[in-house]
Amino acid sequence: MKPHLLTIAIPTYNRPEQLQNTLRVVLPQVVSDERVRLLVLDNHSATSAQQVYDALAIEGVGERVEIIRNKVNIGGNANIMRCFEMCETSWLWVLGDDDAPSPDAVKIILQDIHVEHCFAFYTVPEIMKPAFKANDPDHRVFGSDFEALISHFGTDKLEIAFLSASVFNMDAIRPYIIDGYLVANTGIPHLMMVFKALAQGHLWMLSKEVIADYCPPKEAQGWGFMSIVYSMPSLLVLASTNSDIRVIRKIMIKGWRPSPKKILYSLANKYWRASEGSDDIRYLFRTIKNTYAPTWAEDAMLRFRWIISSVLSRFPKAFLKNYKKRKDGKAQINLENESRR
Repeated sequence: MKPHLLTIAIPTYNRPEQLQNTLRVVLPQVVSDERVRLLVLDNHSATSAQQVYDALAIEGVGERVEIIRNKVNIGGNANIMRCFEMCETSWLWVLGDDDAPSPDAVKIILQDIHVEHCFAFYTVPEIMKPAFKANDPDHRVFGSDFEALISHFGTDKLEIAFLSASVFNMDAIRPYIIDGYLVANTGIPHLMMVFKALAQGHLWMLSKEVIADYCPPKEAQGWGFMSIVYSMPSLLVLASTNSDIRVIRKIMIKGWRPSPKKILYSLANKYWRASEGSDDIRYLFRTIKNTYAPTWAEDAMLRFRWIISSVLSRFPKAFLKNYKKRKDGKAQINLENESRR
């Protein structure tokens, strides 16, 4: 038997139909190559992942499929980190249960593992990233600098956070799993582990091949907007040098440009019982505003929006009442997804 080289890890929660569709594409690829194993991390779903898997009745995988069901729901970010913790092979592909894997993804990944990179990101047609330059004739691009890596993602740097297009060399990443857990609440712990590995001289790789495409989440199933707003500054805890601070501040915190209006609406919505005096809401809003100073201080229009929202923060009840109304056919602001508008 050939040694296992690649683990495909699928974190899942309460999406049995999407998980089944994903397994239909992935399992035949696992069957066809003995070097691949499948790990499913079930975050205590109502319909267990084991039931979903058993219903497919796929033969030929033997003991190369492992399904672990958490005793309780530990949260999506922690469940993703468990994929890294439980991986026992040298390479890891974390695949979202609701994304669209390519039918030849495993073949593509295994063709690239002879390269000494710690992180690979494959092309995502839906978001048209990464962006390759005209002088990049090869289908793969390599580098060791984190800022150079991020430069391939244009103005929205955090599109690199799409996990299903990422493959990790666990021999290089494993020492930094503790760092990933420390900032798991940001939703991008994998990027911080890569950041740490690159600082030690490892390489990254970008490929024009496709292993998975992004499927936009249904309403209220994306990242929580305020959880990202609150958690991004915690990335600074991983900085160990001035260069680290500069990169994290410039690319991560400044790269996330939250809407002041949406922040204020979210605060007023959450703390409406205490909005009579409004001092607490003003304090929270001012704190968040200062946190994102690297963003708004260098953008005149965004600075203007923060100033207007600062004035409105003195009238949270009126602000909340106003934005609860539907005006001109516009829906209420969705507080559950990752949209920053």
